[in-house]
Amino acid sequence: MRAKRKNLPTSTEPVICYPDSRRQSQSQWRIAGPAAAHAPQASPTCHSNRRRGRWRTHSSICRQWGAVVQELSDPVSWLTPQFMNRTRTPYIPALRYAWLTALYDPLLQVTLREYTFKLRLIEQAAIQQGCNLLDLGCGTATLTLLVKRLHPETQVVGLDADPKALEIARAKRAQSRLDVGLDLGLSMKLPYPDCYFDRVLSSLFFHHLTTENKRRTLEEIFRVLRPTGELHVADWGKAQNSLMRAAFLLVQMLDGFETTSGNVRGELLDTFRSAGFQDVSETCRYMTVFGTLSLYQARKPGLRCSEV
Repeated sequence: MRAKRKNLPTSTEPVICYPDSRRQSQSQWRIAGPAAAHAPQASPTCHSNRRRGRWRTHSSICRQWGAVVQELSDPVSWLTPQFMNRTRTPYIPALRYAWLTALYDPLLQVTLREYTFKLRLIEQAAIQQGCNLLDLGCGTATLTLLVKRLHPETQVVGLDADPKALEIARAKRAQSRLDVGLDLGLSMKLPYPDCYFDRVLSSLFFHHLTTENKRRTLEEIFRVLRPTGELHVADWGKAQNSLMRAAFLLVQMLDGFETTSGNVRGELLDTFRSAGFQDVSETCRYMTVFGTLSLYQARKPGLRCSEV
């Protein structure tokens, strides 16, 4: 005769799984709620190496989701205009609102061919040994760390104005054990001397800038690049067709029409030329669920820094 299953207590209280702060580095989880007393306690020997590897792979994403859940703990207030205004910043975060920053990495991994276009951007930059490189608007430092992993002899620095994004970036840097710099600052006033970098890379950053701030940022990039230094950009470009134009409306509703209209009209090339860059070109296009993603390149003329 089969033994009867023990009924768990019923309650309207939700059962929430979240990382235990005391064991977060081991990516172990605990259960809260009425079922906690009846949850089986796993022994350390019952986990296979494969399961441990799976938990470690997803632990960072789970921590990011946990941060968002904490922000949205009040389901009524977070949709109000007061909440939106409270979380806005002087700059535009990766997903418009600071409380969405934790979702940035998972969203790009799911919706865009992130590593495809970033690897193509790095290949396009033709990074040489001993190169000094800036990842402008580095966000959570995915591109920054990827460059360093592929070119360990390169001096790589990432800069962003978003403290929350840099907090995630520093956690990823610690996990990867790669030696990269991560600085807090604005693109319109770069904290670096003249003629300092050989390459400046940027991914999904320029569409956060107004036309005036694009101009000011390019002036700063031109200043910190060495003669014949190169700028390589991955960002939203001119829509290839009506489907891509319609898809880009989602980006514009999130990031704002003021900053994104120039991108979708294909004005970035002229903006680069107006800043003094030469050999400006669009090198590649990708059709994505959010519109046309383009890769660009430009070169600073080979003048002496004193003459720039």
